[in-house]
Amino acid sequence: MAAYRQNRPDTALDLLRKSAELAPDDATTWFHIGEMEYHLGRRDAADEAFRKALELRPGYGRARDYLDRRAP
Repeated sequence: MAAYRQNRPDTALDLLRKSAELAPDDATTWFHIGEMEYHLGRRDAADEAFRKALELRPGYGRARDYLDRRAP
């Protein structure tokens, strides 16, 4: 998240993807992947990551909020 705070979302995304490889069941990591994809304008990839976070933690309100805002 330090890379994101330094306005380097591409770097943050790379690091988060490595984290997801090491801990694929971490919903928070998937949520943050979704955030980075969203900020990079990759809405479909963001939605996929938010859905993964919800799959891992069904009550993940922040992920649900992002998806609800995107619903048609």
